[in-house]
Parts: sequence; structure tokens; C-alpha cells
Amino acid sequence: MCPKPTNRAGLSARETEVKVLCRDLAKVRSRLAELQAVLEASGTEHNIVFDTPGGDLRKADSLLRLRRYGNAVVTYKGPRGEKGVRAVRSRTEIETEVSDFDAAKMLLESLGYVKTWIYEKRREKWVLGEAEVALDTLPFIGDYVEIEAADEKKVMETFGLLGLSQEDVTPYTYIEIFLEYLDSNGLDFRDLVFEREDDQ
Repeated sequence: MCPKPTNRAGLSARETEVKVLCRDLAKVRSRLAELQAVLEASGTEHNIVFDTPGGDLRKADSLLRLRRYGNAVVTYKGPRGEKGVRAVRSRTEIETEVSDFDAAKMLLESLGYVKTWIYEKRREKWVLGEAEVALDTLPFIGDYVEIEAADEKKVMETFGLLGLSQEDVTPYTYIEIFLEYLDSNGLDFRDLVFEREDDQ
């Protein structure tokens, strides 16, 4: 397992990662296999983003999310730091597994949070040395690679091993990339889900 500080008990930890637009996911997958990385999980991930009715979390560059990917996890992410020279981002992340996805959704809604966005991705989660590598396919916006490790040095070492291009690095979240896609294409729907993509 990747030695990222654990926060399953609700303790604060740092998320340090880089996100890269991927033009050839099969090539990266093959490279991971060559490096003897371990495929830890694969499947469709379903995410619900919550906020206050006034959007206070988004205004504060924070995130509250309920995710189902095998198990169910509630995650809080704090504001992102300034973009580094390689667009590696580090932010506070607190997450904990929950036993019942639907009950957790009801709990958050009962506390006054409202659903603001739903997004899905097909994800392969690989472990390579001290890093976790995710191969993501999202509706409309394409394929991405996310590399997460304990610090920026380890993130960028893995980046180099996978032969990714600096030009394809993005500092933006999937939400921000999707909103730009909607604006550029004059579209007004909200959720980033495969069913919607299939209907287009």
C-alpha cells in the first residue's frame, strides 16, 4: 500500500498529487505493468459533492464529497496551496469509510448540506513503489492520470518513470475542467455522468 498518512480514523493528512491529461492511457497502463506496479482496484466510481445552500465550501476552495468505489467514503478537502512549478498540489484531506452510502447521504442532507454536483469516472488504482497512480476515464472530458504520494519529490519521480509530458499537467480539478467544457460548448447541464454522455 502507498504509505500516505492514514486518515481513516478522521485524522488530518495531506493530499499531494499531480493531475495529467493522458493522450494514451493504454501506454501508461503498459508502462505500469513493466514497472511491476500492482493493480489494486478497478471499476466505476460514483461521487456526490455537497455544499451549504450558499456555496460556502466552494467559495473557500474546499470540498465535501461522498464517494462509492467498492466501499463508501466521506471526504473533506481543504483549500489548495499555491501552484508549484510542476502544478503539484498539496491540501488537507480528511476522509473516513462509512458502512452505508445512502445513510451517509441522508446524514449530510440532514445536517443542512445540499447536493451540488455528481460525477463519475472509470478508475484503475495502481500502487507503484511509494506512489498511488490512478488511470481515470471521465465522460466528455477524457482520460487523466493522477499521481499521489507523500511529497512532491516522490510524485514527480513517479511522473518521470511513467514518461508523462509536462505540457499535459493541469492544476485544475475535474469540476473546473468540466465547467470549462460546458462553457466552451454552450451546454447548460450539470452532472458529469456516463449516462448523460451516452445520450448526447
